[in-house]
Amino acid sequence: MKQVNTIYETKDYNSFTLLKENREIKKSHVDYFVKELKKNGQQIPFKVSNKNEILEGQHRFTACKILNIPFQFFYSTKKESKEVQLKSLINLQKGLNWSLKNYLDTQLVIGNENYLGFQKLYEKHSCFSLSTLVELTTAGSTELFKDGRLKNTYFDFADEILSSVKRLKPFYKFYNRSTFVIALARIAKHKEFDIKYFEEKAYTCSNLLVGCNGRDAYMDMIINLYNFKKKYKINFYEDRRFKSKA
Repeated sequence: MKQVNTIYETKDYNSFTLLKENREIKKSHVDYFVKELKKNGQQIPFKVSNKNEILEGQHRFTACKILNIPFQFFYSTKKESKEVQLKSLINLQKGLNWSLKNYLDTQLVIGNENYLGFQKLYEKHSCFSLSTLVELTTAGSTELFKDGRLKNTYFDFADEILSSVKRLKPFYKFYNRSTFVIALARIAKHKEFDIKYFEEKAYTCSNLLVGCNGRDAYMDMIINLYNFKKKYKINFYEDRRFKSKA
């Protein structure tokens, strides 16, 4: 065993035990961390009691055992709330340039249910960037995601938008651009917008689907396509939320 500042590293798995009161080990979570550890290595150390009980990180611990790789951990003298666990994990990582993935992994480690739901949504729509899903599910408030305050309020809406956009893939090469997806999501909130009608129009008039520079340009393109040859055109920009930025 060697000490790295306040972080220890070992492969002596048998010296550690899992807490009985911890949530049940889920194979899907373990499989996720097996893939993550293979790709990126261990990013966040486990929290361990002075009795060598795994206080948090049981799924990553199990994944390390499966891969037979060393794991890093630090000692904590008391059990803490999930919120306190999160703060101490973040403090250990001070000085690092955290990505959205780091914030997501931290929330998964402490078992934040909303982030577990987010992870399932991300896996389902893996052809889109993480930042796209964060913006869709937080209404553009990335800080909410970083601070651990993500709610499942927009999960169904995000799933509907992303599922619809994926159906455009065969005839629109820019389908997964973040600016396009967010522009479509913004317009889809308009009460008169019918996403199924948009899909049909996109299929029959796919030549009008073009690459654009920026979200506002994509909004204009989507609206022009939606209203193309439509007898009663919808003025989406009557609502101030949908006015382009000059």
